[in-house]
Amino acid sequence: MRLLLSLYCCLFAYGLAAQPDTAYLSMRVQQLMQEADVEGVALAVLVDGKIYWTKSFGWANIRTRQPLTNTTIMEAASLSKPLSAYVALRLAQEGILDLDKPLADYLTAAELQTFVGGSISDRRWYLITAKHVLSHSAGLPNGRYGKLSIAFEPGSDCSYSGQGFAFLQRVCEKLTGENFEALAQRYVFDPLGMSHSSFVFRSGFLGNAAYGHWKNGYPAQMRRHAEAGAHHSLLTTVVDYALFMEELLHPRKLQSSFHALMLQPHSHARSGPLKPLDWGLGVGVYDWQGMPVFWHWGDYGNFKNYMMGVPAKGWGVVVFINSEKGFRIIESLLRAVFPVEPLPLHVLGYESYDSPYKTLLAAWKQGQLNAVIERLNQLKATRKQELLPSDLIRLAVFCWQNGRHDMLEALLKMALLLFEHHPAALELIGDVYMQINQKERALACYKAALLRVPYHQGLKTKIASATPP
Repeated sequence: MRLLLSLYCCLFAYGLAAQPDTAYLSMRVQQLMQEADVEGVALAVLVDGKIYWTKSFGWANIRTRQPLTNTTIMEAASLSKPLSAYVALRLAQEGILDLDKPLADYLTAAELQTFVGGSISDRRWYLITAKHVLSHSAGLPNGRYGKLSIAFEPGSDCSYSGQGFAFLQRVCEKLTGENFEALAQRYVFDPLGMSHSSFVFRSGFLGNAAYGHWKNGYPAQMRRHAEAGAHHSLLTTVVDYALFMEELLHPRKLQSSFHALMLQPHSHARSGPLKPLDWGLGVGVYDWQGMPVFWHWGDYGNFKNYMMGVPAKGWGVVVFINSEKGFRIIESLLRAVFPVEPLPLHVLGYESYDSPYKTLLAAWKQGQLNAVIERLNQLKATRKQELLPSDLIRLAVFCWQNGRHDMLEALLKMALLLFEHHPAALELIGDVYMQINQKERALACYKAALLRVPYHQGLKTKIASATPP
């Protein structure tokens, strides 16, 4: 996966155009919306660090035929986090918050216990800093289900955490004596001219708020948060968020030292769904040719959002989609803006409407192995960088579950040929062989994988299970 990350960054570096073709982009967005049945898309493109083009397509509410516009209020979901991180960095810039000081030091024992949800016996609560929170390396969970617990030593791993941002929010509010909405107004909304943004629902948003559409097309009212949630409750427009992106690309209020700190890798996930990714402070980051690329996504079920920027190029994209089906098209949409493969969506498990797996599955439904092979050869010729081991392996499992053992064997052999040097793929193929009770083949796959990652304890355990007594 790290190899794929490097490959995509290279494509990014050599593919950037000076200015996108907005006529083509408008046509492509509408085409993608129709093909994937997406209700509404709001898009902003930044060139040379400034808003170059914004346009909204489709419906704020498909039932009432209320159009989506550039001033329609959208739910940012986790795109709240980069903005909240910026607030924290501004407080650090003013000497109010120390990014390296344990957050527990700012709270009384009673305040800390109230946040945790009970008595505290884990010493690691007294180690978590703002940097840990902003780089998702605090060990705290994403959601809250009762008393909070810590999964690992702060700074030793990376796990996406909304509750870390909630912890930091408490500290920022304690230090300033202001609620987070007031802090966002003072440090972000007012100075950047974001007049249609808030962390709480305003009465003025009534009549101009997008509805989020579920997969069945049902439009649901926007969530109306009465209190700010630094990790999730931002309400904004595509134009307002693009103004924030201008600040992230070429900051005017944030000092260069803090901007550089934001975009440096501070953590790397060693396990879990974020495993291939590096995190800065409040944003995911790539480093290619010495230039950082920052990105983040937002997923509130029926709102799907994405942003990406390259400060050294002054290039940025903001996408807000008020549809549960939104991530089906975001990769293709981004490629229409600039020729770039947005790898993070693959890593995070989101699948486009025309993904290699869905393409292969469509061929499988024709009932002929030759159709699958033909489609696979087409993908290898035109989209090989998108083809993942899991695409073939998932299809192989699907064949097994549907009694197509002829296709199962053929697909596993093709996967072995394509990914013979990929230890994770070899392990997955071995797992499938174990499921169908072909232990000798499973053992061969596990051993081949172990040769490439000899420290992998899990493979050693699987080898022991597959080895005859």
